[in-house]
Amino acid sequence: MKSETPVPGKEEDRHYSYASISISGFGFRARADGRAGWAAWRIIRREHPVVAWVVPAQIGVLVLLLAVFLLSLCAGMGTSLPSAYTLPSAEAAEEDRDYYRARLEDPSLVDAGVAVRVGDCSSYLAVPVGGLRRGGFLPVVDIVTGLTVRGLLTGLPGFPDVRLSWGSKADHVVRWGERVPYQEEDDEVQGRFYGYSSEAIAGFVAQQRDRKLTC
Repeated sequence: MKSETPVPGKEEDRHYSYASISISGFGFRARADGRAGWAAWRIIRREHPVVAWVVPAQIGVLVLLLAVFLLSLCAGMGTSLPSAYTLPSAEAAEEDRDYYRARLEDPSLVDAGVAVRVGDCSSYLAVPVGGLRRGGFLPVVDIVTGLTVRGLLTGLPGFPDVRLSWGSKADHVVRWGERVPYQEEDDEVQGRFYGYSSEAIAGFVAQQRDRKLTC
């Protein structure tokens, strides 16, 4: 906003006042007659009282709109949170329980685990750490589900340091236990980390080797 107010008198005696107000997401900045801040704001209030009322009103409207948006966003997130709870491991899918029993060095960890049920989906088995098993993981379909599962497992025996690893698109994983040793080409290191038996690791390595030979 700029204004030029001539003062009565000769042209060469006239005084021109300059005032500007800029509004951004961080607030507003006032300048008047070479001054800034509250000194400029006092000049604007004296010379342009209407503007002095319009600017705070506009800022108030912006703040109100932002508050309504945030409340709507929170309400939408609240309605989209899935219902989730844990159950005894026997409630998990039978194929999951058979998978871990056939591969773990200590199959009793399956019975010590929990079944995680999110919404109306099937229950997925989460196997705790223990013995040779230093960590575990559970893939999830989205970040909201991952945060929910993380909250369910946090504090349970055998599930230390529960965390959500975010990935691209739907590649999200809830992990617990020690940090994964990222030797991606060393399946034996990965297998020992997750507590698999020597037979299970050898069988997986042979399967991967045969797959590479046929590709």
